[in-house]
Amino acid sequence: MNLTRVTLFLLLSLGVPRMAEAQHTDPGTRAAVPETDALARMRRALLVIEGEAPASFFAGQGRAGRDALLSILASSSEPLILRRRAAVALHHYPEPVVRAALEARAIDEAEDAIVSRYALRTLGLAFGASAFEVIAARLGDPRPFVREGAALSLTALDAGRAAPYLRARLAIEPEAFVRSTLAVE
Repeated sequence: MNLTRVTLFLLLSLGVPRMAEAQHTDPGTRAAVPETDALARMRRALLVIEGEAPASFFAGQGRAGRDALLSILASSSEPLILRRRAAVALHHYPEPVVRAALEARAIDEAEDAIVSRYALRTLGLAFGASAFEVIAARLGDPRPFVREGAALSLTALDAGRAAPYLRARLAIEPEAFVRSTLAVE
């Protein structure tokens, strides 16, 4: 067991002071959402995880864990690092409600570009080829980080199928770092 897993185990099993009184705002309703044990546990886990937590951790959290991750992802009052990590962790829950939430974050041009980028990456990871067209559409996003994330996701899904999309975007892409991702061999 490496140090990260030991730390995660200690924090989640033995407990860190709980923030039972804390609340966050649900941007959909702008109403305060009370802190739940699952939400506090997921926040702590996302704070201490440097890489990928074991799938067994997320499987053990069940629906409450999934709902907590969805809440973190949707809340603009959560720290960006937690929202990004929640987007990535949601690949452990390949369910329609998760897909809908990831798509909403990916296509919302008012959303933080990094959150949208990671939502796209997770769509590809969790839903594979069925998410191809949603991801491909984001090659036209006005935010360069989102376009780059779309290109990376498409290439990972199916480089052959992605090639015409990437070439078409490459012909008009103004950002050098995105062009380098779009370059097809």
